[in-house]
Amino acid sequence: MKPQVLPAVLKELEPLLAGHAVVSIAAGVALDALETALPGSRVLRAMPNLPVQALSGATALCAGDGCTREDVGLVRDAFAALGVCELMREDQLDVAGAVSGCGPAYFALIADQLVRAGVERGLAAGACRRMVLSTMRGTACQLLGSGEHPRTYMERVTSPGGTTAAGLRAMETQTFWATSEAVEAALERNAELAGGAA
Repeated sequence: MKPQVLPAVLKELEPLLAGHAVVSIAAGVALDALETALPGSRVLRAMPNLPVQALSGATALCAGDGCTREDVGLVRDAFAALGVCELMREDQLDVAGAVSGCGPAYFALIADQLVRAGVERGLAAGACRRMVLSTMRGTACQLLGSGEHPRTYMERVTSPGGTTAAGLRAMETQTFWATSEAVEAALERNAELAGGAA
């Protein structure tokens, strides 16, 4: 449900939810607001991203003061079945949203740009798209499987003075600043939306 209608719905559901652990995925609705609306419940906030639908997502999770260790473990396990689930403080959720919540769109933009570059230089669109997406998946699988730092991985792929080094030099500074600015813009918009919902 939309955050705007949440207070009315919680008021109606409050008697039914008393004594239960409740997980909210409502963006911008703080734990204290949820706990005030549901005084008899143990409340957790989760921020899953879209790839949870493919069982490869990321969820940021924080728990209210009344939650038990069992509540946290159960909810964490449920979201971990959809990818990874990281427990964090509530003040970290906005950054997690700007990074992993918005991240799928950022990666899709990179994929789109690589496909466009390949097509402009003569590759067939479908073949290029499949190669780019398979490369992205493979890179993510290797990084997740090895625990290797992305910078170390880049160094393994890059031969000194080679084609990858030339490509990275062309994009690295602009990509860093664009990515940093994207995260900052998402955080600013999140603050605007949270202010409007209050």
